[in-house]
Amino acid sequence: MPYRYLIHQGHVKVSIEERKLTVLCLRYLIFDCFDIQISDENILKYLKQGYYAFQDYAVLHWVDHLDALIQFLQSDDLEICNEIGPAISDFYSMYGENAGSEAIPDALVERCQDIKDSDYVESLMMLLNYSRKTRSAEDGITALGQLGTVVQRVRSTLENLFSSGEVAAGQDKKMNGYYGPNWYKCPRHACFLFHEGFADAERRDKHLERHEKPFCCTELSCPRIHLGFSTEKELKKHMSMTHPDPATFAWKFPKIAKPVPKHSCTICSKEFTRSSTLRIHLKTHANERAFKCRTCDKSFVRKHDCTRHEEKLHGGERQQIQPVNGETSSSIVS
Repeated sequence: MPYRYLIHQGHVKVSIEERKLTVLCLRYLIFDCFDIQISDENILKYLKQGYYAFQDYAVLHWVDHLDALIQFLQSDDLEICNEIGPAISDFYSMYGENAGSEAIPDALVERCQDIKDSDYVESLMMLLNYSRKTRSAEDGITALGQLGTVVQRVRSTLENLFSSGEVAAGQDKKMNGYYGPNWYKCPRHACFLFHEGFADAERRDKHLERHEKPFCCTELSCPRIHLGFSTEKELKKHMSMTHPDPATFAWKFPKIAKPVPKHSCTICSKEFTRSSTLRIHLKTHANERAFKCRTCDKSFVRKHDCTRHEEKLHGGERQQIQPVNGETSSSIVS
């Protein structure tokens, strides 16, 4: 991929870019346009001025960039601390009201050991931990907390603006430049179409029906755990075809006990279920090869092996197995 080449060649420094994106997202999301108390009039004003063009990306990915940045942080790096610290502190002041209610997992504490003496480490861990937990528990827009509430209002305003035809001539191109042509977005933050969207409400609502089907698969690795089925019958069919229970097939494939060997070779102790098989086996010990191919003078213990040899190597000549020395041999029939 091109971006890996740029990183490998040193044209892009991951640590620097992650820091820039983290600060950009955190600083952007504390703008006045994201104030939970903002009026509808101001949302419309900011919307027309393009303030929410970066909204979907920043709301979704600030946590990813902050998480990725941890490995590059050091407590004694004053330049980074002076840049990252205030951004995290200001963001926490605006959105961290509920973040402190969750215990920080040991794995996250371990990852933050290099910045354990910094002023911002506790806020960073609480923000990450709380955001990850709420997002994994619910894929709806409400899992984004206060930001999710503002995003809902902004999207509703944008959709109403489009459907009402209030966008002045010439301004629609400007609005499309800010927000693209697809103003109707999926409210599920885990869905790709959360930021890609649809050209109209009808297509968006049809897409939502797929998310809201109530009968969901219970296999954690299956994509249908979030995208369910309309009926229980459809779910059962999916489960039987995609995740069959091995126990349900036990009656179809019963275990068949092997026949008990009754005949043993007195020379090598091999066991056989049939006496005829034992007799043929005994000839191998006596080096008795009674079935002989006269075309190439090769001999076999079993008639079947001789016949197969005749057909495979001497197929142009019809062979007939006949007795030799009172037993059997082969003669060529032209």
